[in-house]
Amino acid sequence: MSDRKDIMLATMFTEKRFNAMPKPVLVQPKIEGDRLRVVMKNGLVDLFTSCGNRRTSVPHIYEEFAVSSLDNIELDGELYCHGMRHSEIRSIVSRTKNLHPDYKQIQYQVFDIVAPQRLQLNRIAD
Repeated sequence: MSDRKDIMLATMFTEKRFNAMPKPVLVQPKIEGDRLRVVMKNGLVDLFTSCGNRRTSVPHIYEEFAVSSLDNIELDGELYCHGMRHSEIRSIVSRTKNLHPDYKQIQYQVFDIVAPQRLQLNRIAD
């Protein structure tokens, strides 16, 4: 993975921007989490930060995908815990040497399937 390539980024929603968008439009709320890409290929699961570094601080999320029937798919989302400040989430998920005691509070919120060649509406339908 390369540095922040082919990822959806939040932008300020304005009337001017909305009027310039081709319709229909999909709008999602911005959550204050930490970006996570999940890549499942040939039975293997990898978790990556938005910069392409391996994420090892959320083994419970890794395990859920490892036992799932999903394969040959890449998901884009955020590590998040409702009510937790972004700085707290970041403190938990950015660890590389040991697990934070509260790591199991972190959830994975998927907001897209990474498939730039497919229309957003078709990705949502899947």
